[in-house]
This record gives sequence, structure tokens and C-alpha cells, in this order.
Amino acid sequence: GVQSPRGAKAQAGPGLQAPVSSHRGTVRREPEGQAPQRAAFADMQIELNAVTKGEHVPEIERLNRTIKERVRSIYNELKRHFTKVPGVLIREMVYATTFWLNSFPAADGISDTLSPRAMLTGTKLH
Repeated sequence: GVQSPRGAKAQAGPGLQAPVSSHRGTVRREPEGQAPQRAAFADMQIELNAVTKGEHVPEIERLNRTIKERVRSIYNELKRHFTKVPGVLIREMVYATTFWLNSFPAADGISDTLSPRAMLTGTKLH
């Protein structure tokens, strides 16, 4: 979503559709291309919750902390054995951590058998 400054008129700019909702002076707009995603998620009975810039979602913040903790752990182990860790390797650690977290069903997730990755991509790890 996009936040509009207080008092600014809500106009759909390039890449944006008409405002979705207005709350306390904040105008939320839906980026182009998100409508098909909403329809696909609705078919799977998943609600897409777009938020404005600067708005925090506690569940997502917790997931971000989990990724940071795991990457930090891998990084510190590598630093014990190597003097320098290239930036490309750090990016790959973030990718791999996210990949593996999304490859298994969460204990409190919406499915006991399907991982988030399998639900969104339709592919399973063999």
C-alpha cells in the first residue's frame, strides 16, 4: 500500500489503482497486478492484507527477526573458520534461510501437510 501525506488528494498514480480504503488520513491503494493475486488468494481462502509504508505487522516482524537470527548464527559460525565472508554469500544465506523456513509446514500454520512454499508455488520438495 501507499501512504498519502495528510491533506493530499487521493489520486491513482502510475502503477496504482483507486484507493482501497482511508483510515486516519492515510490512503491505502492497491498496486497494479495485486488484483489477480487477491483473486488467487481468495480461491485458496487466504486474505491478502496490504499495509501502508511504516505500518508494522507483528507476525511479519517476528518472521524477520527469525530470519536475521538464523543468518547471524550461520555468519558467526563462518567467521570462526574464515577471515572474510563475501556479500554474495550473505545474500545466499538469507535466500537459503527463507527457502528452508518456507519449505516446511508451520506448527501453527493453516495447513498440517502443506508448506507455505507448496501452497504458493504448487511445488513440493522430494
